[in-house]
Amino acid sequence: MEKGNSMNLSILLSTSALLFTLVIIGTILCLPLYKWDIRALLRSHLFTKIIWWIPLYLILLGLLFLELPFATLLVIALLILAFKEFRRHSSQPPQFLETSYLVFFTLASFSIILIFGIFPTLVAVHLTLIISFASVLSDVCAFFFGKYLPKHSLPHWVNPGKSWEGVAGQVIGAFVGAALLYIATGIEASWLLILAIGVASAAGDLFNSIVKRKLDIKDWGNTIPGHGGVLDRMSSLSTAFFVSFWLLFISLFV
Repeated sequence: MEKGNSMNLSILLSTSALLFTLVIIGTILCLPLYKWDIRALLRSHLFTKIIWWIPLYLILLGLLFLELPFATLLVIALLILAFKEFRRHSSQPPQFLETSYLVFFTLASFSIILIFGIFPTLVAVHLTLIISFASVLSDVCAFFFGKYLPKHSLPHWVNPGKSWEGVAGQVIGAFVGAALLYIATGIEASWLLILAIGVASAAGDLFNSIVKRKLDIKDWGNTIPGHGGVLDRMSSLSTAFFVSFWLLFISLFV
């Protein structure tokens, strides 16, 4: 397969339209949380989080258009910010659980580079889009499932503010994200890959919650307004990249 940019105009327009549609739908679904007061929602921390999906999407486009060079720079930047957040909050010296989390986050983040360095360009672009939309919708559905369904809290040592409904929402949300991407672009993913992304996203989020619970912090930082620190925003996504890379690598090369 020839190298070359595989993020064509059709996919760009389709994914952009999908993103803006999701931003609008997400805003509407959040209104009941503010008793249908749109001004209260627009002034809220939650709306900041919704709007920040747009610049995060622009970073994704940079990855899809510039591929390996951008992936390398992006991962380096993410790890620098993540290490700064970790040093600010970790125990002195860091305990085993905290260190394990940072080591795994580092390895998982490098999966982004490996995807563009090992797989053919078209495969890398499509896989990145699948992971991104499936993992993001995983987090979105986890939020709404946790807010609107009867709540059965996770164990205290994980995070009692999170629920089993939210975990289920993460797995289901991966299928929602992959389905919407397929409708918008025709990019197809196997059910096994989608399930792996959903489970990985949930696992990454829970691992992050367990470590934060141990350190008694709410967020690692405020690097990304509305999303917290890099470790907060990337915990699910980096794990999804890690699991997806190895799943596809084994299926192609082993």
